[in-house]
Amino acid sequence: MSTSSLPSISIPSPPTSPKRRSTWLSNQVLSPRSASSASKGPRKPNSRKTLALGILIPVFTVTSVWFVYLYATARRQNVEYASLFTDSSEGSDVPYYWMSVTMVFGSLIAGATSEGGASVAFPVMTLAFGIEPIVARDFSLLVQSVGMTSASFNIYWMSILVERNTLLYVSLGGVGGMIFGLEFVADQLPPSFTKMYFVTVWLAFATNLYWLNLFEDRRTFDVIPDFESNKQKNRSILLVTGFVGGILSSIAGSGIDITNFAVLTLLFRVSERTATPTSVCLMAINTVVGATWKGAVHNSELSQDCLRFFLVCVPIVVFGAPMGSLLGSYFDRKMLAKFVYVTDTVQFVCALVTSLALRGVGEWVVEVPTSLNTPQGVLGGGAKTTPGERMWEDETMRRELKLRGGDGDDNRL
Repeated sequence: MSTSSLPSISIPSPPTSPKRRSTWLSNQVLSPRSASSASKGPRKPNSRKTLALGILIPVFTVTSVWFVYLYATARRQNVEYASLFTDSSEGSDVPYYWMSVTMVFGSLIAGATSEGGASVAFPVMTLAFGIEPIVARDFSLLVQSVGMTSASFNIYWMSILVERNTLLYVSLGGVGGMIFGLEFVADQLPPSFTKMYFVTVWLAFATNLYWLNLFEDRRTFDVIPDFESNKQKNRSILLVTGFVGGILSSIAGSGIDITNFAVLTLLFRVSERTATPTSVCLMAINTVVGATWKGAVHNSELSQDCLRFFLVCVPIVVFGAPMGSLLGSYFDRKMLAKFVYVTDTVQFVCALVTSLALRGVGEWVVEVPTSLNTPQGVLGGGAKTTPGERMWEDETMRRELKLRGGDGDDNRL
């Protein structure tokens, strides 16, 4: 049989799927020009020189002041510069420079995502380093007032799009919330459990955001849509968001950033690429208010450990946070959302471990205090003291006796 008489069989090629757009990187979302310069057309992409100056300007400015202060401090205390880093903290045996290493990662995360640097600093200081939660909170406020402000300058310098109405009204509410929280809330609640409370809420938010992003056709907006058409309602929502976020920031050094991020993305459907730099700028404003209030009104309450940890971290965060904001400006919307999933989950796990460490492993039953205004503190009014709380009180007393020159013995043990 001739081969020409055989039927020809064509093998179909596999269907080609459309090329998927990368969900890692994207172009920067720049703010539109003002009305006076709109005739020049859309903004051009930032040059390498612009990107470099956005980081170098705050680095040079802040480190210049830092070097002068460091020199004056070393001469006043008659110590070498290196000892400011290598000495151990008063409340624990942790060298101060360990916190510098920690904030390399904390500052990058703070600038690139909606999570503040406190999401890294607070669990590490309280769990790994055994530092008092109140010291960790104060340190978080101080260090973010420098790092987040530097990142905000870089965002402004690069003309990255932010939600300006949110920036205005959430900031106003945040000022009131921060001051109210520092004066009436933060000192009345156990820091480990209040942090456990709101990281649980943020984990629920991250889960909800993940569910929404499963829908590929979910519509998002660069700014709050039709803000002026319902201005009174939107303004009230943002003011309340700022007030609640300010209270949370007063408790653990972070809160207004992720509160604002949650409201913008879930309620107003604003893109993560706009919500993230907006949250960074809000955190900068709120921590500056908190740090200024602590320094002006409660200066005597700032511990030496808090100030020394802050001093050794300044040159780290002033570079790391702007670098994080630069990297975050090139991330795709869904990539930023993935960062939120991971950081919220890690923050929840760290807070959970911290809570267990402070109360005693295996103690899950939390008795509700019957009074918050008793001489015994937040667990007063007849509340039963658990073994974990007893362990924490004993360890605190040992440290106090050690600082006073005692041998650390306690008759209660």
